[in-house]
Amino acid sequence: MAAKKIGNSTETKADYFRVSLTLPKELDDYLEKFGSEAKSKGGFKLAKTTIIRSMIRSMMQLKVDLKEVKQEEDLEKRIEAAFKKNGK
Repeated sequence: MAAKKIGNSTETKADYFRVSLTLPKELDDYLEKFGSEAKSKGGFKLAKTTIIRSMIRSMMQLKVDLKEVKQEEDLEKRIEAAFKKNGK
């Protein structure tokens, strides 16, 4: 596989790690619809893994306050707050 340029780094398939991810059907359906919507707007259908990697890279740019986060809902609220704080 050819190296892929992302930001200032070059990644190859060997640089990737397989991660087991479980999602409720509602979130899986959303990712599928989101990926298909890109194609309907003139781009390519996006794979779920591509969407998730992009979301993680975007989240890495945020300063998320993790103090006393104890459950998924807490984290979701903190991420939303970080996006709002950064004007996104």
